[in-house]
Amino acid sequence: MRHRLLYLSTTADGNVWLVLCLYYIVYTHPGFDVPHGVIINSKTGEVIDNRQHQLDKLLTTREKEIIQLINFGMKSKEIADELSLSIHTINRHRQNIFHKLGVDNAIEAIRVANNIGLLQST
Repeated sequence: MRHRLLYLSTTADGNVWLVLCLYYIVYTHPGFDVPHGVIINSKTGEVIDNRQHQLDKLLTTREKEIIQLINFGMKSKEIADELSLSIHTINRHRQNIFHKLGVDNAIEAIRVANNIGLLQST
């Protein structure tokens, strides 16, 4: 699923007044590469914001490792034992992960991390 925002109208002082949001299904097809989301100035064609390349850097290597272990169903104590770290360190990493992903719990974190491609497929 992809979406596209079109800014249709602005106020006299330049604020956005009307936006159209389009959602569409993208089918996988050989030779057809759909670009990741970008914001483009429709008048100039200038790319205003391209954050897709930053998603891989959103979490540290250790945080990615921990979110992967959470995805496998491991509890903080089990992760601490697996990585030879204290449970306090794991809990701090979990808090950082939740903050960076803008979520409140592990289920949401897994969903978001999976949707943005941070989880390795097994």
